[in-house]
Amino acid sequence: MPQASHDLILAFPHAGFLAHTVRLVEIARRVREKGYRVLFFSSGKYDWLIREAGFPLEEIYCLDPEAMMRLLRSGEVEFYSEETYERSVAEELQVLRRYRPACVLGDHRWSLRSSTEMASVPYVSVLNASWTRFWALPIRPYYHHPLTRALGAGRAARSLIRPVLPIAAALFKKAGAREQNRWRRRNGLQGFSVHLESFEGDLNLLADVPEYSPCRALPQNFRYVGPLFWEPDCQAPDWLRNFRKTRPVVYLSFGSTGDARYFPVVLELLRGLDVDVLVTTGGLAAIPDPPANCRIAEILPGSAVMALADLVVCHGGNGTIYQALAAGVPIVGIPTCITQEIEMDQVERCGCGVQVNEVRFRVNELRDAIQKVLAEPRYRAQARKLGTAVRAWRTGEEAADRITAFLGG
Repeated sequence: MPQASHDLILAFPHAGFLAHTVRLVEIARRVREKGYRVLFFSSGKYDWLIREAGFPLEEIYCLDPEAMMRLLRSGEVEFYSEETYERSVAEELQVLRRYRPACVLGDHRWSLRSSTEMASVPYVSVLNASWTRFWALPIRPYYHHPLTRALGAGRAARSLIRPVLPIAAALFKKAGAREQNRWRRRNGLQGFSVHLESFEGDLNLLADVPEYSPCRALPQNFRYVGPLFWEPDCQAPDWLRNFRKTRPVVYLSFGSTGDARYFPVVLELLRGLDVDVLVTTGGLAAIPDPPANCRIAEILPGSAVMALADLVVCHGGNGTIYQALAAGVPIVGIPTCITQEIEMDQVERCGCGVQVNEVRFRVNELRDAIQKVLAEPRYRAQARKLGTAVRAWRTGEEAADRITAFLGG
């Protein structure tokens, strides 16, 4: 067996998802500065970002992200079959035994918990507070949950479900661990009581701020490290650098996991408002006939756009929300799955924006939400207040310091 490499970290992002890839890239940059080598294992459309950052990359089996999004949008949390979980763990074990790293760094790759236990390799997990057993905020009957959908996905449906919510929530939390638990018990490991346990490592780095996403009774191996910001390594185009602001600016983005069919719907609505619109498509869709008040790009430096924006209309992705909050910009969200609903719940709780029900989408509700957030200063004031807390964190540095201390460096 090869000798353990005390300066080598193996990184496994949740491949195919932008946020879960770039968060590990940002941490890897910082730990590299502290003398560690980082080798990535992935197979997805954002692998080029890993290579662009100068990290070596080897291919490994990953779940199909588009299939996962379809399941998420239908309210499912069981993504593995017996075959795919077996394959995922087997390939990880082969890598871990070959390299024997100082630790493994993962971001929402569920099978890593089992493979690192089997290989006796320390596991550092990057996750969001809402994906832990210690999240302090109450859950609600989410519009995208199958039971809520079956009852019409409106406010009346949520009222009907509320009395049985504890039972439904307990079943939901257990559902995602079925195939994992079958494998673990066959291989002598203890089963998970809820699927959230599968994300937990020996050290857990929460890419959140407690003012936005609080936890209660966190164990010592769970630490907030603040949001992990990323933006593309590209210059702002001339039209953006020279943009003259004469009226409110709305920034429209559905990140990498939003539903592209809402681009034309939102743009048609904004066509009739006294606003300017800046759009990044993220490669999700082409927009052949944009309104006259709209400028479109596939990708732009987020900080430059947020500096101009008075409102962000988005899908409720964690990365987009934190970018907006850091700039003190309020949000209107159209979440297309439960995880995005959870994010927009937090935005509403903090008074920084409004959520629109996507399951029973109504254009007039979106129009009302946009006009309300633009017209009422309290949303901007709350976003700026929370932005102060967000900006207080050292992006990536806190995570790298925690990892270094964990490894005894």
